[in-house]
Amino acid sequence: MYSSCDKAEKAIFFDRLLYIPGIFIPLLIYHFSLEFCKESNKTLRILLYLGYLLSIIFAFLTQTNYFVKDIFYYQWGCHTIAQIGHHFWIGLIFPYVILALFVFVKKWKNFKQFQYERSQIIYILVGIIFFLPYGLEILPAYKIGVYPFGYLGLPLFTLIIAYAITEKQLFGPALGNYILISAILIFLATILLFPMVEIGIGGRLILFCIMAYLCFLLLKYTQQEQAIKEQLEKSYAELKKLDAAKTMFLSIASHQMRTPLTIIKGYLSLALSGDYGKVEGQVKDFLEQVYRANEREIALVNDLLDLTRIQTGKISYSFEDLSIEDLTAEVVKEIQPEAQTKNLQLVFDKPKEPLPKVKADSQKLRQVIFNLLDNAIKYTKQGEVRVSLEFNPHNQTILLKVKDTGMGMSPEEINNLFQLFNRSQAAVNTYPSGVGIGLYFASEIVKAHQGRIWAESAGINQGSTFYVELKTKEYFR
Repeated sequence: MYSSCDKAEKAIFFDRLLYIPGIFIPLLIYHFSLEFCKESNKTLRILLYLGYLLSIIFAFLTQTNYFVKDIFYYQWGCHTIAQIGHHFWIGLIFPYVILALFVFVKKWKNFKQFQYERSQIIYILVGIIFFLPYGLEILPAYKIGVYPFGYLGLPLFTLIIAYAITEKQLFGPALGNYILISAILIFLATILLFPMVEIGIGGRLILFCIMAYLCFLLLKYTQQEQAIKEQLEKSYAELKKLDAAKTMFLSIASHQMRTPLTIIKGYLSLALSGDYGKVEGQVKDFLEQVYRANEREIALVNDLLDLTRIQTGKISYSFEDLSIEDLTAEVVKEIQPEAQTKNLQLVFDKPKEPLPKVKADSQKLRQVIFNLLDNAIKYTKQGEVRVSLEFNPHNQTILLKVKDTGMGMSPEEINNLFQLFNRSQAAVNTYPSGVGIGLYFASEIVKAHQGRIWAESAGINQGSTFYVELKTKEYFR
């Protein structure tokens, strides 16, 4: 603005123009404090929105005589003279700067056990303190002539933040680079703001050193980012090889295990059916226990094989139009003996009217239903397991619901429920031989059917409800 002091209208125009970004600076600092400190206090958030609303009003007001008008000339330049709108704006900015400092200090106190995070906040606070003299540049608006050293507050602030970015990892790599580049541009812009001020050779040398240091930080940070990127790419390649080796091992091991297990099953079936002579008493009980254990191992091997097919993309689906109520009834009938063994009621609430058919792979969808019922029975000690089907005509979907009176789940357990090899400690204690594949496999099958699967629970020992939502055949794509 200083180069325009000889023409009052031009000076007023540029001063009003410069006020527009300046209006928002206190709000941006306050907004940054809330986001950086992850402050969720509703009152502080409401104050933020209110501040932005008022700032927008003041931004428009800057272009009128109600904010600034006329020119005050002093030794180092000139400035527009503050009016009533300017007075109200001053009353707005100070509370928000104080609130920003309050948020940072509050977070700093909460980080007693995290020295690294505390040091990050210290750098931000120091940067803000160095930036505060920038506010002295509004004194000429009240006819108080001061040397424009306050403009140095902006580059000093960016210099401190730039140092914190590189040395304290204040932001992520990508954002850090953008901020460092912005710091250099802000520094250059600051120099342009007072071209008529004589700074001498010493001042120019200082400015050059600051600029060189900012460039050095940018180069250093870019090199750090490149090194991290190369290391991540290398680690990713190694993990990919390990994952491929794991998948191959699971596939080979599962195939090798299934053959002897199938042979064992055959001989046990022959023995229990009396082909080798009559089997009675304890011997029969022993063979039945072995047979059931062998069946569990075969089911585990099949799950592992299915897992390798999913992870390698080799699993295939044969979609057809089918009745989900008939399929559910078959699975309920098949697993009913397991419920009776535990003295549980397994109830299927059949729909009163026939449901629309779905487009599905009958074998894969059978596995999903069987898995949900099997889990419900396993983790329910007493009470019932209830299965129901509902048709939603609004979105043309069918909802399968499996509700039990079992051990229930916490919100944290629900969040991780469908992850591979995930099992809660309570589930491990109840059924130690599980490995956490079934629900993951079920979720992948449901996704392939363009459906959704989720679970709900009121809490531990409050039972659980599992839902599977599938599209009717007309809406399947």
